[in-house]
Amino acid sequence: MKTLFHLLDVNHEAVDGKLEIRLWVTDSQGNRLLLIDRSFLPAFYLILDDGVAGEEAVENPRGE
Repeated sequence: MKTLFHLLDVNHEAVDGKLEIRLWVTDSQGNRLLLIDRSFLPAFYLILDDGVAGEEAVENPRGE
C-alpha cells in the first residue's frame, strides 16, 4: 500500500548506539505522524582535487 505524505521536518537521533532518521509528516487526512527509519546508514560525499583517486584520499587523508 502506498501513502502520500507531506514532509514537515526531519531529524536524526542516536538510540542505543544506532542512528535512526525521524520524519515528521502529515498524511492526506491531515493526521500528523512520526516515521522512524532504523535501517539508515550514514554516508557523506567528498569533493576531491583533480587527479586524486578516492582510494588515495581514504588511505592518505592528509595528503602526506
